[in-house]
Amino acid sequence: MDTELGWLPKAHYSSSYEMSTHGDDPITYNVQYETKEHGFRQWGDVNSSKPKFLFIGDSYVQAVEVSNDKTFFYHVGDSLNLEVFAFGQAGYGTLQQKMILEKYLPLIKPDLIVLQTCDNDFVDNFAPLEYNSKYKVGLRRPYYDMEGNIDYRKPVPKWKEVVDKSKFLGLLRKKIENTFKGKDEKSAQDLMFELEEAYPPYASSLQITDKLMSEIKSLAGDIPIVAFSASPFEPQLTAFKELSESSGIPFDDGIGKEIQRLSWHKKKVYSQDGYHWSEKGHRKVSKLLIAYLYKQGIASKPIEQ
Repeated sequence: MDTELGWLPKAHYSSSYEMSTHGDDPITYNVQYETKEHGFRQWGDVNSSKPKFLFIGDSYVQAVEVSNDKTFFYHVGDSLNLEVFAFGQAGYGTLQQKMILEKYLPLIKPDLIVLQTCDNDFVDNFAPLEYNSKYKVGLRRPYYDMEGNIDYRKPVPKWKEVVDKSKFLGLLRKKIENTFKGKDEKSAQDLMFELEEAYPPYASSLQITDKLMSEIKSLAGDIPIVAFSASPFEPQLTAFKELSESSGIPFDDGIGKEIQRLSWHKKKVYSQDGYHWSEKGHRKVSKLLIAYLYKQGIASKPIEQ
């Protein structure tokens, strides 16, 4: 846990375990998960003469599903002869990613920033969406408002946050809610899909995320920055592309969609949870990302698909 960011990956941590691919006839493989300085999954040489790429995102960059040398950013760095820095933390929203950038940009001084986004970032960026969501971290975290203020809170209504300070009352509250909660009650994801911007919490999150993306672009200054989505879900994918590009950040909306398409053809690109990438998925993402960087005039040549 962290007072400023909510939570952080531990630095210099390692763990070995088995992981398997998603779907029929899963393939099991070994994972050697390691973190480096400051909890980064990959921490290069800040004084290197090679081009330095900084990758930042959530669980897709943290990538607990694969070993360090199987991550997409490792493959990108190896293919393009780069010095790679990669920070990811499961459950992080755009504000937390911006705070990481503020902290480490002066130290790393990268030549390119690659921002990985996900459909659930909108949930992570606005507490009322998170506490009505199927997916939720549920931990105390920083939230942004339209005035640029940071408010630390758990993603529950204020009265619930007060009640939950007591373990007994918090447990009682949850039991009562679970007893009387309607089976047909719609989640934030359902309402975002059905109503889009007509759903007020989603509309508010769009505004806050727009502000954050503009501030990330301003924070980068003269450093080139690109973004891509790890997930294919609408309407969030199109919204992120529009917000990113309106902030001056080129956005690739094809990677998440292509990985999903490959999974429909029974390619083992997802790990056992059916969302995060397997070793094969990370390798494919690296190829897709390099091809996109080539189109943007950043990579010297595309990698063979």
